[in-house]
Amino acid sequence: MRVRITALAIVIVGGSLVVGAVTLVGLLQAGLLRSVRTDAQVRAAEVAVLAGRASLPRPLPAVTGDWPTLVQVVESDGRVSTASAPLLGRPVLLSAEVRRRAGGATRQLTFASGAGSGEWSVRAVPATLASRAATVIVATSLAQPHRTVRLLQGLLAVGVPMLTSAAGLLAWFVVGRALRPVERLRREVDELAVGGGVLQGRRVVAAPTGDEIERLARTLNTLLERVDGAARAQRRFVADASHELRGPVANIRTALEVAQLHPDRADWSSVTADVLQQDARMGRLVDDLLVLARGDEDPSRRHVETLDLGAIAADAVDRIAGGRVDVRLAHRDPAPMTDDRMQLTSVVVNLLENAVRHARSAVSVAVTTAGSWVELVVIDDGPGVALVDRTRIFDRFVRVDEHRSRERGGAGLGLAIVAQQVHARSGVVTVGDASPGAVFTVRLPLTGANGTARRRVSASS
Repeated sequence: MRVRITALAIVIVGGSLVVGAVTLVGLLQAGLLRSVRTDAQVRAAEVAVLAGRASLPRPLPAVTGDWPTLVQVVESDGRVSTASAPLLGRPVLLSAEVRRRAGGATRQLTFASGAGSGEWSVRAVPATLASRAATVIVATSLAQPHRTVRLLQGLLAVGVPMLTSAAGLLAWFVVGRALRPVERLRREVDELAVGGGVLQGRRVVAAPTGDEIERLARTLNTLLERVDGAARAQRRFVADASHELRGPVANIRTALEVAQLHPDRADWSSVTADVLQQDARMGRLVDDLLVLARGDEDPSRRHVETLDLGAIAADAVDRIAGGRVDVRLAHRDPAPMTDDRMQLTSVVVNLLENAVRHARSAVSVAVTTAGSWVELVVIDDGPGVALVDRTRIFDRFVRVDEHRSRERGGAGLGLAIVAQQVHARSGVVTVGDASPGAVFTVRLPLTGANGTARRRVSASS
């Protein structure tokens, strides 16, 4: 960036100087030529006045002025009446046509001595010579204006590159100083990756200048906080998943090792049942982890179809009913949606299994619609959820009653799956007090799976 900005500054400054130099040379040259023509006209008018008053000497005396000047006086028949000494014996400098319209031209004149040879500006002015019409021709040397222009061009040819180089060096220095805090922030962020990517609360530091650098530092710190939080959540998730899987694996190994040590006294049917139970527990855990992993995918990859959330809830109630808890569908409104059937089914099933796991005797389910929203309400008569736990129960591997959840097979992922799927559909999941028990409410837009995912977990009293 420093090189690019410096190169851009050189191009802009150099281009501006070149344009300014060309314009300055043009203006100077035009001004000098205008001054030469004006001076020639003045000298011609003076000679014309003198010619009208008295006879002119031959040769004419030298004309004084800002520039070397020579004069020819030409009568109406084209004969040179008199002239300055260097022009005696020379033909008329301007044609009759130019003399008639009192015009002018540039002529290349050469003298024997060589002094004054070069371009001359020649102008014609009407005059009266002894009551006869005549023309006064004044030639003014352009050598001095040309020298002035060439001198300026030489100065600019040296000055423009020098000024451009100075501007480039200044831009390089200024940009370097301006980018120094950015480079320091880059090094700090790069150093934060040391230690296996563990940020450990470290943040970048910027001087409180109130400029873009300080705002960049604040933005980087916000990003680092999010990355740090995501990394901690990932490590916690991996640790919890490993811990949950280690339990059933250890139980299976223990049961098999004990049975292997005493094969003649082992109750193999009991061992087999225990292994199958632990295997089922691991299977549920793996299935839940896969659901959570798939829930993080792009919503456009879902397999959507037209379905009815009320019918899904009724099917889930039929599958779970018949156990120790009375599960019934209290109310069902038609709730047509376009969504992924498996994911919505996992929301309903996980809510029901959570309610059955904690209920004392009954669980009721209701599906209602209001406008463009559908609500799924699951109520149990268990101990309820304490106010302080109503947000964190939707996190992964969180169990309010650790002992009872383990005995009944809960891994603390069911409500996390519910929250994830609901958030992915721009919905809201809340938990409140049923007195006794808990009431879980899921509110989803009837548009289904194409809503914008937003995190909107809230708790109601």
